[in-house]
Amino acid sequence: MLYSSGTTGKSKGAIITLLNAFASSLNLSLDMQCNADSVFLCDMPLFHTAGLLGAARTPLSVGGTVLISQKFDAPVTYERLSDSSRGVTHYFCVTQMAMALRQLPGFDGHRLARLTALITGGAPTRKRIFAVGWTTASP
Repeated sequence: MLYSSGTTGKSKGAIITLLNAFASSLNLSLDMQCNADSVFLCDMPLFHTAGLLGAARTPLSVGGTVLISQKFDAPVTYERLSDSSRGVTHYFCVTQMAMALRQLPGFDGHRLARLTALITGGAPTRKRIFAVGWTTASP
Protein backbone atom coordinates (compact mmCIF):
# COMPACT_ATOMS: atom_id res chain seq x y z
CA MET A 1 0.00 0.00 0.00
CA LEU A 2 1.26 3.45 -0.97
CA TYR A 3 -0.34 6.71 0.07
CA SER A 4 -1.54 9.30 -2.40
CA SER A 5 -0.14 12.82 -2.23
CA GLY A 6 -3.44 14.31 -1.12
CA THR A 7 -3.48 16.99 -3.82
CA THR A 8 -7.25 16.61 -4.28
CA GLY A 9 -8.13 16.00 -0.63
CA LYS A 10 -6.89 13.86 2.24
CA SER A 11 -4.09 11.44 1.49
CA LYS A 12 -5.46 7.94 0.92
CA GLY A 13 -3.90 4.49 1.01
CA ALA A 14 -3.84 2.90 -2.43
CA ILE A 15 -3.29 -0.81 -2.88
CA ILE A 16 -0.60 -1.51 -5.45
CA THR A 17 -0.87 -5.08 -6.72
CA LEU A 18 2.01 -7.01 -8.25
CA LEU A 19 0.26 -6.75 -11.62
CA ASN A 20 -0.11 -2.98 -11.19
CA ALA A 21 3.58 -2.61 -10.28
CA PHE A 22 4.59 -4.82 -13.23
CA ALA A 23 2.39 -2.93 -15.72
CA SER A 24 3.63 0.43 -14.43
CA SER A 25 7.27 -0.61 -14.75
CA LEU A 26 6.71 -2.09 -18.21
CA ASN A 27 4.96 1.03 -19.49
CA LEU A 28 7.62 3.36 -18.08
CA SER A 29 10.49 1.24 -19.39
CA LEU A 30 9.01 1.31 -22.89
CA ASP A 31 8.18 5.02 -22.73
CA MET A 32 11.62 5.99 -21.39
CA GLN A 33 13.60 3.56 -23.59
CA CYS A 34 14.90 1.85 -20.46
CA ASN A 35 17.03 -1.29 -20.79
CA ALA A 36 19.83 -3.19 -19.05
CA ASP A 37 22.30 -0.40 -19.90
CA SER A 38 20.14 2.28 -18.23
CA VAL A 39 21.31 4.05 -15.07
CA PHE A 40 18.67 5.92 -13.07
CA LEU A 41 19.37 8.51 -10.43
CA CYS A 42 16.65 8.29 -7.76
CA ASP A 43 16.20 11.38 -5.58
CA MET A 44 12.50 10.69 -5.02
CA PRO A 45 11.32 9.22 -1.71
CA LEU A 46 10.72 5.48 -1.93
CA PHE A 47 7.38 5.80 -0.11
CA HIS A 48 6.01 7.61 -3.21
CA THR A 49 4.98 5.87 -6.42
CA ALA A 50 7.32 8.03 -8.51
CA GLY A 51 10.30 6.92 -6.41
CA LEU A 52 9.40 3.30 -5.76
CA LEU A 53 7.74 2.31 -9.04
CA GLY A 54 9.14 4.92 -11.43
CA ALA A 55 12.72 5.61 -10.46
CA ALA A 56 13.61 2.37 -8.64
CA ARG A 57 11.50 -0.58 -9.83
CA THR A 58 11.43 0.35 -13.53
CA PRO A 59 15.18 0.08 -14.23
CA LEU A 60 15.53 -2.96 -12.00
CA SER A 61 12.74 -4.73 -13.90
CA VAL A 62 14.82 -4.62 -17.09
CA GLY A 63 18.22 -5.26 -15.50
CA GLY A 64 19.25 -1.59 -15.26
CA THR A 65 20.99 0.21 -12.42
CA VAL A 66 19.59 2.56 -9.77
CA LEU A 67 21.70 5.10 -7.89
CA ILE A 68 19.74 6.09 -4.78
CA SER A 69 20.55 9.35 -3.09
CA GLN A 70 19.47 10.30 0.41
CA LYS A 71 17.50 13.34 -0.73
CA PHE A 72 17.10 15.88 -3.49
CA ASP A 73 19.61 18.72 -3.36
CA ALA A 74 19.58 20.66 -6.63
CA PRO A 75 23.33 21.45 -6.90
CA VAL A 76 24.32 17.90 -5.88
CA THR A 77 21.78 16.33 -8.25
CA TYR A 78 22.95 18.55 -11.13
CA GLU A 79 26.55 17.45 -10.55
CA ARG A 80 25.51 13.78 -10.40
CA LEU A 81 23.48 14.09 -13.61
CA SER A 82 26.40 15.87 -15.30
CA ASP A 83 29.11 13.45 -14.11
CA SER A 84 29.91 11.14 -17.05
CA SER A 85 31.67 8.68 -14.72
CA ARG A 86 28.32 7.92 -13.03
CA GLY A 87 26.73 7.23 -16.41
CA VAL A 88 23.24 8.43 -15.44
CA THR A 89 20.91 8.02 -18.42
CA HIS A 90 17.50 8.59 -16.80
CA TYR A 91 16.07 10.94 -14.21
CA PHE A 92 12.51 10.95 -12.84
CA CYS A 93 11.41 13.89 -10.69
CA VAL A 94 8.54 16.18 -9.79
CA THR A 95 8.23 19.46 -11.68
CA GLN A 96 9.49 21.53 -8.75
CA MET A 97 12.72 19.53 -8.71
CA ALA A 98 13.24 20.05 -12.45
CA MET A 99 12.65 23.78 -12.06
CA ALA A 100 15.12 23.95 -9.16
CA LEU A 101 17.75 22.32 -11.40
CA ARG A 102 16.98 24.69 -14.27
CA GLN A 103 17.22 27.76 -12.03
CA LEU A 104 20.68 26.92 -10.68
CA PRO A 105 23.27 29.65 -11.33
CA GLY A 106 25.44 28.55 -14.23
CA PHE A 107 22.98 25.89 -15.43
CA ASP A 108 24.08 24.50 -18.80
CA GLY A 109 21.69 22.12 -20.54
CA HIS A 110 24.57 20.72 -22.61
CA ARG A 111 25.83 19.04 -19.45
CA LEU A 112 22.65 16.91 -19.42
CA ALA A 113 22.83 15.94 -23.08
CA ARG A 114 23.79 12.33 -22.26
CA LEU A 115 20.41 11.72 -20.60
CA THR A 116 18.07 9.47 -22.56
CA ALA A 117 15.06 10.67 -20.54
CA LEU A 118 14.24 13.29 -17.96
CA ILE A 119 10.66 12.74 -16.82
CA THR A 120 8.69 15.17 -14.66
CA GLY A 121 5.22 14.98 -13.19
CA GLY A 122 3.02 16.02 -10.31
CA ALA A 123 2.43 19.59 -11.52
CA PRO A 124 2.13 21.45 -14.82
CA THR A 125 5.44 22.00 -16.59
CA ARG A 126 6.26 24.81 -18.97
CA LYS A 127 6.67 23.55 -22.50
CA ARG A 128 10.46 24.16 -22.59
CA ILE A 129 12.38 24.21 -19.35
CA PHE A 130 15.77 22.92 -20.49
CA ALA A 131 18.07 23.94 -23.32
CA VAL A 132 19.49 21.49 -25.86
CA GLY A 133 16.14 20.21 -27.01
CA TRP A 134 14.71 19.12 -23.65
CA THR A 135 10.99 19.66 -24.01
CA THR A 136 7.88 18.34 -22.36
CA ALA A 137 4.94 16.80 -24.13
CA SER A 138 1.92 19.02 -24.50
CA PRO A 139 -0.88 18.16 -22.02
